[in-house]
Amino acid sequence: MPLGPGWRRPNPADSYRFVRVRASATASLYFIPALAGQTHSTVRALAVAAQVPKTHFTEGILPFSPMAHDASDPNFGFTPGQRYTLRWGAKPKLGPNVCPGDNHQTWVARAEAGNASERGYIEETSSAVIRMAIEQNYQSRPLAVGDIVNMTGGTKQTQRDSLINRVNQDTDNYSATYAQYVANDAGNGRRLVVVPVNTWHPEYRVVGFAAFFLLLPSEYPHGGNKSFCAEYVGPFVQGSRRKGAGGPGAYVVRLVQ
Repeated sequence: MPLGPGWRRPNPADSYRFVRVRASATASLYFIPALAGQTHSTVRALAVAAQVPKTHFTEGILPFSPMAHDASDPNFGFTPGQRYTLRWGAKPKLGPNVCPGDNHQTWVARAEAGNASERGYIEETSSAVIRMAIEQNYQSRPLAVGDIVNMTGGTKQTQRDSLINRVNQDTDNYSATYAQYVANDAGNGRRLVVVPVNTWHPEYRVVGFAAFFLLLPSEYPHGGNKSFCAEYVGPFVQGSRRKGAGGPGAYVVRLVQ
């Protein structure tokens, strides 16, 4: 329907987390005129939708959990636009087999601090179940902020095909960065994924959820010695094809009035 004269479109709207809609219409009165002499009345309605924090997921998280660089920082120590590790390659070393945001001895050492088979996968050991989680939003158990994630072993190279399938589920499987994805405005949101971020060894406690952008299919390499990377975006909104507004974390849109 056409937008009314009171419509305002903030630009930029990055910090807006509420939408208020007021509507009015003139309604005919069929019985009251006989008593009040009034043939029409104005009917008004108001609704407010908000981006509400979401700290608990029963489905939809990708079965990876990156390590927080700073658990006390709202962005977990991550920089939007930088690439971080979803799956560490076997025997990571500084250089090309480590994602750029983790390419420092501090993070390589932490990745090796626990069991050497812990590479970023969580909850499930079955390759078939992990494929369901990546491609179909399956989740093996509910997960909330404060929970301990179960890191599972192995590099599970066969999951490369599942990540590529997930990228190809998006109507924009060709943008190289999230900024290009937004500018093209052609995607359906399947490349924008949510993952739990954890404190890593020895606790593996979930400190929050974050949105990451999956890379081009060509950037998910063959071989267990290579890492799987994704671009850190920031706030995630369930069901949206764009990142959320305001501070980092996970959100869902609800009617609040």
